Amino acid sequence: KERGEGADGKKKEKTNKDDEVLGASQILGSLAPRHLEVVQLLAGLGRTTMGNFKREAKKKLLVQDGRALEALMVELLEHGLVIRKGGKGADEVDVRGEGLRTKVLAWKRAR
Repeated sequence: KERGEGADGKKKEKTNKDDEVLGASQILGSLAPRHLEVVQLLAGLGRTTMGNFKREAKKKLLVQDGRALEALMVELLEHGLVIRKGGKGADEVDVRGEGLRTKVLAWKRAR
């Protein structure tokens, strides 16, 4: 943790989570539109199974098949935006943390 001053002049601690959300802003800004839509869908769903996530992504026409979503997920995992736990078929997926979820759901791409 680091210390800094808040807007009110009082000492305020800066955590690693603050840095993660800041870094996520840079990543979100650089994502292709489809990648952003996929991570926003996952943020809205919350922790879910990969199977349910695939169904919802197909329903919203974000991907045509599971392979396309798997490819997007690999990139999102590499960027540290999402987490995946469990075994094949029954694994769970989610965005990495509540601070990131809030940021992703509020994110609007600059036009």
